[in-house]
Amino acid sequence: MSLINTYPITTYLLYLSLLLGFIPIVISVLFPKKTKNLRVISIYLFTALFTDLFLNPISKVYFNSPFIASKIFTVIEFALVSLYLFPLIQLKTKKSIFITFSSLFVVTIFTENILIKNQSFDSFSTGVSALIVLIYSIIYLFSKVSFDTNPESFKLDKTFLIVSSILIYFSGTFFIYILIKNNYLYEDFRSSYSLINALVLTTRNLIIVFAFFKSLKPSLNQKTYISSTKYSI
Repeated sequence: MSLINTYPITTYLLYLSLLLGFIPIVISVLFPKKTKNLRVISIYLFTALFTDLFLNPISKVYFNSPFIASKIFTVIEFALVSLYLFPLIQLKTKKSIFITFSSLFVVTIFTENILIKNQSFDSFSTGVSALIVLIYSIIYLFSKVSFDTNPESFKLDKTFLIVSSILIYFSGTFFIYILIKNNYLYEDFRSSYSLINALVLTTRNLIIVFAFFKSLKPSLNQKTYISSTKYSI
């Protein structure tokens, strides 16, 4: 969600995060086979960019509210991140876990936006979404440690990088999501929120960029080998 900020560095970080968020999308389009397992993340980044660049302005102009777009994005974000994390978790009870937490999220969204008819930022449901995603990520790390005894599997592969980026982003924004509803009118808080959000967003997108390039590494190495063999003959 875009907020007014008084820190010039925040603007630069937001532009940088947009640029970094665009890179994995391009890689996914150019190398669809190599990034097949990261397709959900590409869609997630595209949705985030589309929301920031188009839905937010439309929400402000046509609905006279900056929160409509953020409410829609909260639902899409939760669905896509959950969809990515679900096949990674190796627990037998993962279906029950995902059904339970997804139901909890749906209840919070319905209660806050339909029953209570909240017209401001949906801090409660967004906070619940962030907390659930953090739990999913921790469960993934726990299941990986518990069921995978191969030392090679603990290297910094693309999956570990993506999950790490998710952990950093949602842990960095969890508390400000909870606090923003009652502090939105305070300009100092909005500026601080924007700065923190820009920092974790840029960090998340930078790690995701590394993950996408890492997914291309076998292909790049193979091309380098073929090229070197060609010229050595």
